[in-house]
Amino acid sequence: MDFAMDNLQEQALRDELRKHYVIGITYIYTKYKTSPQFDQGDLNRRRLRKLHDVADYLFFDERIRWQVYEQVEPRERDIAKEQFHGFILYYTDMSRYSTFAEIREQLDSVNMLNYRAKEPEDTLLQAIFDRNPDWVRMNVHCDLTGSMSPYTAQLLMWFKLNLETNRILNFVFFNDGDDMHNSRKRPNRTGGIYTISPDNMTELLETVQACMTGGAGGDVMENDIEALLKGIQSCRHCGEVVLIADNLSPMRDYGLMNRIRRPVRVILCGTQLGVNTQYLDLARETRGSVHTIDQDIFDLSRMRNGDTIEIDGETYTLRRGKFSNR
Repeated sequence: MDFAMDNLQEQALRDELRKHYVIGITYIYTKYKTSPQFDQGDLNRRRLRKLHDVADYLFFDERIRWQVYEQVEPRERDIAKEQFHGFILYYTDMSRYSTFAEIREQLDSVNMLNYRAKEPEDTLLQAIFDRNPDWVRMNVHCDLTGSMSPYTAQLLMWFKLNLETNRILNFVFFNDGDDMHNSRKRPNRTGGIYTISPDNMTELLETVQACMTGGAGGDVMENDIEALLKGIQSCRHCGEVVLIADNLSPMRDYGLMNRIRRPVRVILCGTQLGVNTQYLDLARETRGSVHTIDQDIFDLSRMRNGDTIEIDGETYTLRRGKFSNR
């Protein structure tokens, strides 16, 4: 941004946000002003509003750390104009996107007649399903966008190795809109949702391929609630409702979670930066539970304002009916 201006390179920022998860933001401005009537507070608000218009989720994701830095040294206009003004975004790259062909190759390496497959390096799903053997007739909802591909491979591998147990009756895969332009996406009207009650691996893989080739999400937000609502409707006779969620992505339709009338078992993928509190809220609202590779967290619905819970070494507090880690 230029000195005393609110010009933001919006398209360039959108392009970068598609490739990265933001973990910190520093806003920098210069104290010097050329006119006593200049309102720095108003300029700050206009700049923040521009950023909000491009990516509103940056403002309510509590894992993102914000800082404000005021440059006090420049005392002349020409020097002030040379300083940096605007936002510095600190980010981590999304995981490498695996193609359907790569996932299929991994599955084909399993010889069902002679041995069980070697465990994947990240055994998240295997560990959680093993700890919860009472989860039967499952209706599993799985985000199939970018960074979730390692967990997709785990889910398909687990299903292939446990095909005869019938623990999973129905799958719901979603990709946040089938490459719909981000400006057209609306809560509960985004689409890109694929359901299947497979009789065999071939049917399941065809559905996964259709979802993965249909779209890759576009922005970082996902339509988890829309997928849950459609998935529950598609299999009323199913048992446990399971959501395999991208912990790094906020929910586009977070405000609609009170429409869900079934407990949701939320499996969180990618919790290295802490737990996305939206998913704690979802589990509490639906009287469900939250699961990481090491923990099963039940009874969130019994918590009251001021109560705390520790997950993977981080403390989360319930305030005004919502979880926070601040």
